[in-house]
This record gives sequence, C-alpha cells and structure tokens, in this order.
Amino acid sequence: MPNRRRAVDPTHPLGVFARQLRDLQAGAIARAGSSDAASEISIDKVAEEKKPWPTTRSAIYAALNGSRLPSPYTLCAIVTAWDPRGQNAIAEWLKVRDRVEEQLINLRPAAAVPARRSGGTSLPRREPDRKEHDQEALRELTQRLQTGVAMRDISLSGLAIRARLGRTTISEALNGRSVPSARTVAALAHALNLPADDLLRMRAAALGE
Repeated sequence: MPNRRRAVDPTHPLGVFARQLRDLQAGAIARAGSSDAASEISIDKVAEEKKPWPTTRSAIYAALNGSRLPSPYTLCAIVTAWDPRGQNAIAEWLKVRDRVEEQLINLRPAAAVPARRSGGTSLPRREPDRKEHDQEALRELTQRLQTGVAMRDISLSGLAIRARLGRTTISEALNGRSVPSARTVAALAHALNLPADDLLRMRAAALGE
C-alpha cells in the first residue's frame, strides 16, 4: 500500500494539529515495540474498530495530513488507540480540537457587504415573526445549561458526542438567543446529568406555554 503521508504546513492550524497527531502516533508505535503490537494500533486497525468511535482510513489520513479537521469521532478513535492514557485523554484532545476549529473560523474572510446602488434607497428589512418568549425563563434555562457544562468541564465536541447533537445546535442552546427544542433540552439534560423535567418546564415557560 502506498505511503499516504504528506508534508504539512507548520504555519496553518490544521498543520500544527496534524503534527501533534503524528507525534502521538509515533509515540504509540515506539511503545508498541514489536511489529505485531504495532499492527494492533495501525491506521487500518483503528478504522476497523467501529465502536464506540466510527471512523475511516481516509478520515484518519486527512487528519494526519492536515487536510481536514478530524471529526470528534475520528479524534476519539485516534486518541483511544495512540494516547497512553486511552479514553482518559479524550476530553483534553477535544479541547485542543475546539481551539483549532476556532482558529479556522477566524481565518475565514468576512463576507463582503453589497454596495448600495447609486441613487437607490434601501428598503427596510422585514423582521421574521417571532413568538414572544418569557425572557426570565429562557435566561434561567440557559444559565442551568451553562452551569452544567462548566461543572463537568466538558468541551463542546465532547458534549456533542455525549448528547448526540450537533455543535451548532448546542451552541445555540447555550447562547440564550432562542428557545431550544424539547429534544435538544432533553438530550443535554441527559448528557449533563441534569433534571430533564425541570429544564423542560423552563423551556415551556420560555415559550409562554
């Protein structure tokens, strides 16, 4: 099988992260000692272990080559196989991934603002109809969720895995700008060991139900 290892850009966040993952892999191979032991932590073997972190060979190579940010599942599979601390190191690595993702977001160019036509008048934007929310109840719900995250010192990626929700969905639930769905509240309550009934009542109050 051809070597799929490529040079990485040491100045790019993905390149820096890829080097960290390569060092992790190199350390695991060095600790393995024998070729038989090393084969048990090979990329093929990591990709074959579908549970509990399903991933693919191409996803692992993309992470090692710095061509793509690994998904939380792919990163968990890599860390479990190559970090000597095993699953105990997952939370730390997910926080590293979160920082890399933030750096990538900051690298994106800002969207250009369309120029106003000469002599034209801009029409006022029509705000979408929104249901009036009980701001106090929404604020209380948001604070309970934020406190739950802080108390467990869990990253958004880690919470996304535990709650089986998208990072965007979780971020929206934690920023308090809109009322999250009942499914989102229930999933977060379960993942954070919070009383789901209380949180769902707060959600209902925030909707004025």
